[in-house]
Amino acid sequence: MKFVYSTLTILLASGMLFAQSTIVSITGSIKNELTKEPIGIDIRLFNTEGKQIGISRSNSKDGYYFITGLKPDSVYYLKFMDFSYFSDSHEFQVPNTKKYAEYSKDFVVKPKQIGLKFPLRVIPFDLGKSKLRPGADIFLKDLLNSMKLNRRVDFKIAAFPDNDGDRQFNQQITTERCEALKKYFIQNGIEETRITVQSNPTTDPDNPPPAKKQAKGKRYLGSIYLEITKI
Repeated sequence: MKFVYSTLTILLASGMLFAQSTIVSITGSIKNELTKEPIGIDIRLFNTEGKQIGISRSNSKDGYYFITGLKPDSVYYLKFMDFSYFSDSHEFQVPNTKKYAEYSKDFVVKPKQIGLKFPLRVIPFDLGKSKLRPGADIFLKDLLNSMKLNRRVDFKIAAFPDNDGDRQFNQQITTERCEALKKYFIQNGIEETRITVQSNPTTDPDNPPPAKKQAKGKRYLGSIYLEITKI
């Protein structure tokens, strides 16, 4: 009987040791957010205690990166470090697994250069309105995090109207949209001195209203950009 207990103990210990030694890797590609071109950039991996546990660099030819040594059922943060790009941090939850696994995760990073403009992919306003839509913070979170992680960078919010109708109304509504966004960023911890605004009475020349009628339910909304003014 003692032999059976001893054998069972050894097997259990071996199983625990195997589980503890399981490692996970993360791989994928990193690209320039504006140009979509692959880039070479330093990547550092941190655990939830802020301890750096890994470092790698993506390949400039295809953006490929590979980091290993992650533990199952754990949370990590990937941070990109390069003066030419915005500092950024992405949380990665490693699933619980008992065997080696590789997970794929692609990223885009923002280039850092005065004059570069980042369009809001989702306009947080309804047609003809200047009040932030409910849930707009979901779409603004990425920009907010970039502003927080890059405190020396200043921005200009530039808004364009939904049509080329009444210029006075357009100037007013784009001013209000700029101020609504500025207020959102300030309320979420961004210094007011870092933000300027630019309203416009005419539609965006780089993204004009479509010449043809759009599909039912789809409407053109004026562009909004965050432009880098200081680094």
